[in-house]
Amino acid sequence: MAEHDLRMGNKAKNLMALEAQGFNIPQTICLSHEECEHISSLMRQFDAIQCVIENLDSNGFFSFEKNLSYPIMVRSSSENEDNKSQSNAGQFLSIYNSHNRVDLIKNIVKVWDSKDQAYKMGIVLQKQLSPLYSGVAFVFESEGQFELLIELIIGLGELLVSGHVTPMSINVTGNQMDVIQPLKQFIAMFPNACDSSLEPTSEFTMKDLAFRVINLNKSLLYVNLYKNVDYLKHVQPTIDAVINNAKAIYSVFGACDIEWAVTAEDTFYVLQKRPITKQVHSFSHKNMDGEGLTIVPGIRRGFLWSYKNAKKDGREIIFSPVILPNHLSNISNALGIISSECALLSHTSILARELELCYWAGANMHKISAFEGKFVEVDFSKKEIMEVHPASRLNESVVIEKEDTQVRLPDTIYDLASVSLEAHQSNDVVWSENLTDFIEAHACHWLVELYHGGFRNGS
Repeated sequence: MAEHDLRMGNKAKNLMALEAQGFNIPQTICLSHEECEHISSLMRQFDAIQCVIENLDSNGFFSFEKNLSYPIMVRSSSENEDNKSQSNAGQFLSIYNSHNRVDLIKNIVKVWDSKDQAYKMGIVLQKQLSPLYSGVAFVFESEGQFELLIELIIGLGELLVSGHVTPMSINVTGNQMDVIQPLKQFIAMFPNACDSSLEPTSEFTMKDLAFRVINLNKSLLYVNLYKNVDYLKHVQPTIDAVINNAKAIYSVFGACDIEWAVTAEDTFYVLQKRPITKQVHSFSHKNMDGEGLTIVPGIRRGFLWSYKNAKKDGREIIFSPVILPNHLSNISNALGIISSECALLSHTSILARELELCYWAGANMHKISAFEGKFVEVDFSKKEIMEVHPASRLNESVVIEKEDTQVRLPDTIYDLASVSLEAHQSNDVVWSENLTDFIEAHACHWLVELYHGGFRNGS
């Protein structure tokens, strides 16, 4: 790869730094923001994709791989991702398996169009791997000693980082290794090698492990794992490789968030590295139990709604079996989130820590969904949920600060409209769902008068 250009973004910069230090990365080509912009403008200029290809070919664009003898993965490399202050994990597109020039050009434009318009974005083109195991590792120092968190799944790591499956989780502290969560995976993804013999229900094998195909498209192969197959029989060399490479990366770059993959031939690849933007809470990986895992601790009160039914107005606790990274752009102001899938190092978990958004992963969805639409208190640290009834909230209070004046008001004031109590009026003010906005915009002395003069006495 050529010397890094800042216009190529942080993913490209970090990959080049890894390669310069001798770490094994997939074959990689980096495109600058301007190169991507040029390709995008050609797509708008010409109706036929072949004209775009001919134009690029005449300028030597395809000199890196004349016939694309292997599939290419197209990945974002923005200047506002993978940096010390924000990861933007999973917020931009990555597209698997460009098998030809037409696919490649179309996918470059799709990924580039996913950028944040306020920032420049380059593109990373990588040889598409077909890993047996893949995952994420956080390597850092804790209480004066080396610590490593590893999460791994079978097949492509997309199902892990997107939060779709519960990975095997391992904690290494010093020389002590503990499995803190077993693998709970029933479906895996592999790149589709365009094998015409494969179809749903046919068998797919890697190494000596068999899978049953359940779906396939041009890019990806989805398979079921058989219950009687030990898919982790080859995993120990992978774990050893992750530990050795993580220690080596830490010795050069310090604390890092690493994505990695191991092929059926036992070749270890580093797919990317970036700074750890928010440290994992020390107890998060030590309080795993049947109730799941605390990603971000705290105690929150609010109405509980599923992601599908939530108003997403910032006053709710939201649950869903899977909470995707791109969901967080819609619910970043939620009081907290709860999911059934449980990955400490998924993109959703990384973003929740950055946003300081309380997060309970691995929860029992049947238990949680029973509280939908109710006002609840969730202790994300203890992984407990309980309904809070209106009557019990009358005697509880919150502190409101306004113009250096501190008053104490019943918590119920915020919830009168939502819990269907009789509407209250004071002069020209009507209790409504916008009560919090009103309180923030006006002096609140009349609320104190209302509380002492009538509301407390039941009027």
